[in-house]
Amino acid sequence: MKYHYFVSYYFRTETETGYGDCEVCKESPISDSDELKKIRDNIKEEFNNCKSVTILNWRRFEQAE
Repeated sequence: MKYHYFVSYYFRTETETGYGDCEVCKESPISDSDELKKIRDNIKEEFNNCKSVTILNWRRFEQAE
C-alpha cells in the first residue's frame, strides 16, 4: 500500500523566501519526526541554493474506494 501526503512548507534561499507544497508518496505512513526530517531534506535538495526548509503541515490523502 502506498501512502500519499500533501506537504506544505516554507523555504528560504540567499535571495528569496516563500511557500510551497508538494505531494509525497511513501511505502509506510509518516510515524515520527525522523520521517519529516527526511522529507524536509528531500525538498531542500530540490532547491540547489536553499538555506532552509520548514514543514508547516502535512495531511494524508484519503484513499478512493
